[in-house]
Amino acid sequence: SKILGELEANSYRAQKIEALILHNFGTVKLFSGELTVAHDALKKSLRISSRLSDDFRISASTANLANLMNYQGQLDKSQELFMQALQIAKKVNNRSSQAVILTNLAIGYYQGGDIKKAIEFMLESIKIAKTVGNHVRVIESMPYLLEFQLEIGDRAGAKSTVDEINEIRQNYPELDHFLVYSRALFLKYSHRLRDKIQAAALFENYLGGGNKTFEHEMNAHLHLCELIFDELVLYSHIDVKNEINDHLNKDYQISQKNHLFSEMIRILILRAKMMLLDFEFEKAHNTFEQAVIYAEETGIEYLKIKAQQEQELLQRNLDEWEEMVRRGSSIRNRAEKAKIKDYIDQVIKGKVP
Repeated sequence: SKILGELEANSYRAQKIEALILHNFGTVKLFSGELTVAHDALKKSLRISSRLSDDFRISASTANLANLMNYQGQLDKSQELFMQALQIAKKVNNRSSQAVILTNLAIGYYQGGDIKKAIEFMLESIKIAKTVGNHVRVIESMPYLLEFQLEIGDRAGAKSTVDEINEIRQNYPELDHFLVYSRALFLKYSHRLRDKIQAAALFENYLGGGNKTFEHEMNAHLHLCELIFDELVLYSHIDVKNEINDHLNKDYQISQKNHLFSEMIRILILRAKMMLLDFEFEKAHNTFEQAVIYAEETGIEYLKIKAQQEQELLQRNLDEWEEMVRRGSSIRNRAEKAKIKDYIDQVIKGKVP
């Protein structure tokens, strides 16, 4: 307010600074999980910037509002706002911003199940990042492209992406971890058991190294959970369940550190489902309840509903679960009943349940 008071004589400049302060404040609040405060600050910044026709700030604030909508599970609204931000970034020829927004749009399409569109937008993002010489943005985006390609079974395209990551990494050895992660991902999507074993070893290698992005670190833990879970179901080695829980705990800590409340809630739901493998019904019920409370506190309504649905489903099916206890049902049957594999897949993709 002191700065703004000193700039009172120059109203235009004062308003630009006010819009910037509100934008930065809203961004901080967004990533600390205070969504209502973030929304109000970003909207106010957007109103001021619109009044001033400050397209750079309009694009930035609109993109952050899009992030907020995605965070709340409003995927269609999020994509609509990202599109608006992209058009404005094109208007002012902000190429760096275009690359970032296109990446976010690609991830949004992936979350919504339109993988071909996700690939199209990610390729455009990478193309622009190459044009402006941002090799870090290029290599950060490529593992997403790789996963999209693997999801639709395009192993030839995926192999080309891994090869390109390797080429970039040769010029920038500090980015070697992206190659390790990408090779692990490529092998994980193989139908061969030996490839999946190699994938697990590479993910472990990746997690033991440095310079990781927290997004890829979290996904590496989740991919390992999925690989270990397959082993659990296939061989009924109940002791490996502890390994899965260890990876979930690490993911939870990363989410907590980075104020990723939606991820924390998803992991709580997954933890509760894992408890059902040991027939720990009360603990599972209480963990679902914890997820409901966190979702309510952070204003993430769709995950609150998801946690409540899981809690109610457990309650409705309690007699069936008790019967499984009496019969001594196999790990495979328990896992299928809890739909754990499906939910791990949902969490990895960030899908709105």
